[in-house]
Amino acid sequence: MKTFRTKKNRKGKRIRYPINDPRMGLVTREGVTKTQHAWDVDDGMTALPIYDLPNDLWRADHNRSDVNKVDYNRATDADKPKLPKKQKMKPAIKSEWKTMLSELESGNPIIVAGDDWNKKIPELNGFVPQKYRSSIKHLGYGYFIGETEHGSFKFDGGGAMKHVSDDGQTISWSILQAPPEVLNDLGYKLPEVKKVVASIIKRGNYRT
Repeated sequence: MKTFRTKKNRKGKRIRYPINDPRMGLVTREGVTKTQHAWDVDDGMTALPIYDLPNDLWRADHNRSDVNKVDYNRATDADKPKLPKKQKMKPAIKSEWKTMLSELESGNPIIVAGDDWNKKIPELNGFVPQKYRSSIKHLGYGYFIGETEHGSFKFDGGGAMKHVSDDGQTISWSILQAPPEVLNDLGYKLPEVKKVVASIIKRGNYRT
């Protein structure tokens, strides 16, 4: 005995089809067999993927199978999600990175706002280890001071940071004022940051 299900597809048309194997939840339409979940994904009825259910990246895999190991039709290159193209850095942004590199070469550490430039560059909201965060005080006008076992560190945050924009691209940064022993407490590795900044300038891409 066949049982049937009906659902609306993306165009609002109600479709009727048999479930030919209740144990596996398999459904055959026009000679193609998939699990019910697979058909729901294709019909646009399953919008929220959860653990072990398909998402767009999984569905674009040419060797994919659904959660019950029933193969989909093979994907084509057109099925693969397209990643956004990397933008070339605008002149004003590149100039600002060169200014930062100059500061680093002079021994002055820098921090940036946002971690999407490079995870190795100390970021405003994450460069201070947890045990020192409670020591940070706002002195007014976006100027902050914090303490470690070996001294204090100071920096500008928020609107007090240096801001540069050029045709929709932006960068915000400031100098971190701290002696070497305090930088060591903070885990700040100036030579490593200097190399990363130099590589960003050389690559010339806006963000990662």
